[in-house]
Amino acid sequence: MIPYTRHYIDLKDVQSVGAAVSSGMLTQGQRVLAFENLLKQYVHSSFAVAYSSGTAALHAMLQSVCVTDKRKRVVTTPFTFVATANAILYAGLEPVFADVRADTLNLDPHKAAELVDKNTCAVLSVDYAGQAADMNELRSVCRANDLQFLSDSCHSFGADYRNQRVGSIADLTAFSFHPSKTITTGEGGAVVGIRTPIVDFLLRFRDHGRDVAGFASQIGYNYRMSDIHAALGISQLEKANLFVTQRLRIAEKYYLALAGIRNIELPVQLNDRNSSWHLYPIRVPVARREKFRDALRSRSVSSQVHYRLITEHPRFRRYFDPAVTPVALRESKRVVSIPLFPSMSVAEVQRVINAVRDSAQEVL
Repeated sequence: MIPYTRHYIDLKDVQSVGAAVSSGMLTQGQRVLAFENLLKQYVHSSFAVAYSSGTAALHAMLQSVCVTDKRKRVVTTPFTFVATANAILYAGLEPVFADVRADTLNLDPHKAAELVDKNTCAVLSVDYAGQAADMNELRSVCRANDLQFLSDSCHSFGADYRNQRVGSIADLTAFSFHPSKTITTGEGGAVVGIRTPIVDFLLRFRDHGRDVAGFASQIGYNYRMSDIHAALGISQLEKANLFVTQRLRIAEKYYLALAGIRNIELPVQLNDRNSSWHLYPIRVPVARREKFRDALRSRSVSSQVHYRLITEHPRFRRYFDPAVTPVALRESKRVVSIPLFPSMSVAEVQRVINAVRDSAQEVL
């Protein structure tokens, strides 16, 4: 079975982790700081603060909004993993779900603007599948309404938007280093950004709220990244551009081989941005999606649904208004992610192509 994703670990990664384990400093050592400095350089941000997971990073980013703003509503997309919305609730904020663009499935800036009111404190975009959201337009919405512009870029590490690296545009950006992402630390995440006054809060937040003297001066959690995880991240970061390039090459092969197949719609890539290709989500008819996935599975090709809408989860149904997010509701029932990861062999890519073609012919 070809999985929809697979992490890549080489000998240098193993040696880097081994050196950390042998160093006598497994956590709160210098490797986390080194990783943060490399992250900051890579994404061209003013700072980087590493966390134990992407979800922890999202929580820290959203909690930081509450430091200077008493408003409670965050406009975001329902077309995302549940961690995005959970983190809003962790911070004591309220999610407000706006619709997405029909082409990219990213947050529609115009729909987001329509939902901004006097109680809104931030707009939180998500870079679906690795392609940056409409950063300039969303930033304009935020500036016009005195809001924080936050980006859940857990899919898009290594992506570009109008010749700017994702991580250098929004006020604050959260990344994930889960094994399925561009680079991995095993589990891990980071907040990067251009709002330097918030750095001290973010550092204390991951360490029980403690300041440099060891006193708890604010709310905080044990969200520290270990030196073991950071060591893997340092080694992986050296390969980030290679990983993005390999993902792009596979995506290009899919475009060439799958174009024109009846009842299959390929993902839209906009000309002014470069995706990290975290996912390759195709779209099929609603009524045939599960039969299509079964047909792929019968050919030893796995697939995933990214995503069932946040508002379909019982915890978030009270925030759901189908009249507000009709595009997201419609398209979430059509998406199917097919395998895409840097270490895919030529033979595996061809097997996926053949399976998609044959399955489409069989059930679509």
